[in-house]
Amino acid sequence: MMRLLNLYRLCSPCFSRPKTPCIINNFSSRFLHLSSKNLALTTFKLSDIGEGINEVQLVKWEKSVGDEVEEMESVCTVQSDKAAVEITSRYTGIVKKLYVNEGDTVKIGSPLMDIDTVDEVPDDTPNNNSSSNLNDPKRHYSTIPESKIFLNSLGTAKKSFSTSSTTQDDVEEVKVDFIGEAMVKSMVASLEVPHVTVGEECDVTSLIHLYKSYRNEPAEGSDQEPQPKITITPFIIKSISLALEKVPIINSKFNTSNTGKGPSSYFLYKNHNISVAINTKNGLMVPNIKNVNKLTIREIQRELSSLQQKANTKSLNFNDIKGGTCALSNLGSLGGTFVKARLFDGQAAIIAFGRSIQRVVPVPKTSKTVSTNLEDYTLECRSICNIGVTADHRHIDGAIITSFISHLKHFLENADSLRQYY
Repeated sequence: MMRLLNLYRLCSPCFSRPKTPCIINNFSSRFLHLSSKNLALTTFKLSDIGEGINEVQLVKWEKSVGDEVEEMESVCTVQSDKAAVEITSRYTGIVKKLYVNEGDTVKIGSPLMDIDTVDEVPDDTPNNNSSSNLNDPKRHYSTIPESKIFLNSLGTAKKSFSTSSTTQDDVEEVKVDFIGEAMVKSMVASLEVPHVTVGEECDVTSLIHLYKSYRNEPAEGSDQEPQPKITITPFIIKSISLALEKVPIINSKFNTSNTGKGPSSYFLYKNHNISVAINTKNGLMVPNIKNVNKLTIREIQRELSSLQQKANTKSLNFNDIKGGTCALSNLGSLGGTFVKARLFDGQAAIIAFGRSIQRVVPVPKTSKTVSTNLEDYTLECRSICNIGVTADHRHIDGAIITSFISHLKHFLENADSLRQYY
């Protein structure tokens, strides 16, 4: 009893000064250490990551139970309907529990993990958004390993049901994933806008010859950054940009904030941020190439290749998706001779290209020939494709679209004029 009392007297100064660590002696320090920073089991929740997102899919855990974690260290990667986002820890400590499995849907505010923290734990207020690094200028987005990408881009089966004419084994309900959900929202919003579409045939024979002439050249670039092999799409993107300079209203967005509140208006954009529909095994994604009007065709190819790689690894970030001013849907490599596309992300127009087909057509013997006499023409096999331009009919009419297509055809059919932009 006396020994316990003496121990209490030795320790009592420590209890009177809880803010100051106290060590009794060298021997006792191995057994007794008092500090204001005690271990505390803390539940780390998913905070608001912005962009109006209320739920995400947890794609990959970076930490497991028992792992040590540092403040601002990555703990997991989540996929919203817009982009992949890296989530960083607010605390330093040891992971004790994971509440979510990879592939699960997580709502904002739901617990992610329990951490045995070694720091003083701040108040977990609704306004504290530090679980996300979206507001950090040094933020980055994780590249998701291909082994973790789900093979079924539409999601997983939720349940089976039967109707009067089917059995339980005939039908199953399939839940779309976040990428599919983004397309649902985008298309529903698009159908609220009055559309007008104008189609035209275009002779792309010279464009194909130009593209093939550059494709056969050896790729340039350094060992650290090799030049990607050229495709035909950057020539089309540059042609669209040149046509936008002739008809700027196509590169616009209708101002929906004034609807019902005052005079209608629209926004004109000086830079051409061309959104490109990319078909991936994970679904359709539509990032955009910034400032196409300031880029060469080779630079456009480099940006396009980078976006395609990000799209296929589900590592596109918000900057890759946001800010598009005009869109391109090129289905030529997949098939379909005519495409009537839908507007995307409030943009005023989307240009769709179908597959080119070989057709025997009359060609003037001289470029200045305008004649109804068949002797003034010769028959040639040419590559013809259909172009469909869909626009927001609230501020763009058919005459404007026709003018834009006329300029676009000029650049595509006289492809040698594009050499100066290569």
